[in-house]
Formats: sequence, C-alpha cells, structure tokens
Amino acid sequence: DSWLQAVQAQNLALREFEHTALLDIQRWAGQGGEALFDSLLVFENYPIAQALEQGAPDGLRFGPPLTQEQTSYPLTLLVGLERQLSVHMSYQQASFSADTVQRLAAHLAQLLGQMTDGGERCLGELSMLAFDEHQRLVHDWNPLDTPFDQGLCIHQMIARQVEAMPDALAVTFANTQLSYSELDGRANRLAHKLIELGVGPEVRVGVAMPR
Repeated sequence: DSWLQAVQAQNLALREFEHTALLDIQRWAGQGGEALFDSLLVFENYPIAQALEQGAPDGLRFGPPLTQEQTSYPLTLLVGLERQLSVHMSYQQASFSADTVQRLAAHLAQLLGQMTDGGERCLGELSMLAFDEHQRLVHDWNPLDTPFDQGLCIHQMIARQVEAMPDALAVTFANTQLSYSELDGRANRLAHKLIELGVGPEVRVGVAMPR
C-alpha cells in the first residue's frame, strides 16, 4: 500500500532527528556551557530480586538490592516503584538549605496525599500547603478581615493616604518611585488635561499602554 509506505518512509526520515546532543540544545538556547535546569526527576523500576528469583533453584532467595544514586544536579528527586512508592530527595548544600528541602518534601507529600484521598479533583484544586501553613499565610501574614470603607472610591482612598502620609512610598515601577504626594500631583495634572480636552463625567477615555 502506497500510504503505508509513505508513513514508513516518513518515520524513517524522522529517526534522523530523534536524538540531539545536550551541547547543541544549550547552544541553541543561548546558555553557552551553563546548565539548562537545576533539578532532576528520576523514576526507577528494575525489580532485580524478582527477576533473579524467577530463574533461581528452589530454596535460593535474593535480598533487596542496595543502590546509591548520585547526580551532579543541585536537586534530585528519586522515585522507586516496588510494592510501595518510595521517594528519596538529594541536594547540594551549596544550593539549598535543609529547611528549604524539608519544606519541598512536605509540600510534595501534601500533594501526593491529596491525589490518593479517593476524590476526583482538578490539578488546580490541589494545595501544596499544609493546614497550618495556609492558616499562617492567610490569617497571620495576609489578614483578610481588615475593614474598608465601602462607600469610598479608589481615588478617594488614595486622597486619604495623601493627607495621612504624603511622603510614604506609593508606587514602584522599574527604576521609578513615587510618593503619595507625587502620585496625587501627577493624577491632578492628568485630570486637568483631560478636562481641557472636554472630558467630563460618564465620558469614555481610551487608554493605550503596555500590559
């Protein structure tokens, strides 16, 4: 069949491009000799003891093999699949602190636990934070119960800040910093310019600016 022959020819042609040297990838990415990534995920599944026992004489038993993995990456996550899932994490102390790695391991355990709790949820619904971490982040570091005057518009709230702390930092963008008084001054100049152009209440103003 000509169609099958064309598919086979195409697959054979693609074989010429299925392997690419890491050095070429680094060069194309503009990394020079630098590493493209700093972490490595390895899945291991080689049941050596079981394979040996299948052809062994009666009475001969093999113990579990002892292996030691070592990589040159700052962080390596090694997953072994036997009767139960085993996870081993190794890291370079020059790149990560012990506390950082412990938090990463706790977050991974939290995610794995939610994946196996029997419920069907989207990946975006999973949280890597434990309950105490979530409570500390939401309630201690970023409390949501701060009262705001619901009757004020945003420009009125900024005006209050201008009166209360005119020299405090209000806006930071790139190398530019504006205090509340400077921000208020710029806003007033822009407002007067718009009024000169005929802008008033309920008049739409187009804004063109980068994201």
